[in-house]
Amino acid sequence: MKKILLLSLCSLALALIACQGGEERKVKKVATQYLTHFKNLEFDKAKELGTPGAVDFLEQMDKYIKSLSEGKAAQRRNALSKADVSIKHVKLMGKKAEVRYQFVEKGRKHNVETLYLQKSADDRWLVDEVMPL
Repeated sequence: MKKILLLSLCSLALALIACQGGEERKVKKVATQYLTHFKNLEFDKAKELGTPGAVDFLEQMDKYIKSLSEGKAAQRRNALSKADVSIKHVKLMGKKAEVRYQFVEKGRKHNVETLYLQKSADDRWLVDEVMPL
């Protein structure tokens, strides 16, 4: 009887670990997609992956980029578009998640930054809060 109980508990623990790994992968995928669109200045595509707060942030960034002269805007576009997105850590907290990430360019690493995600009513992970770059 003890063996059956122990086996049941082990099975339950493995199932919980597997589910968390699946959620972590989903969070990582959404964060990577969002940051890739962001670095390529594809704000409309990034908005699809964000909550209203993230959408407001992206609209502000879009206005800022559009306010720059063509040369400065191109310089910003080229600088980030060459960088790779590196997810350093994902921390799940129920229906919220914290993602530590870094943009990495050839020979240069940017600061590690934080992105916060939350689960929507339709069970999708969305970027909720972006810490300034």
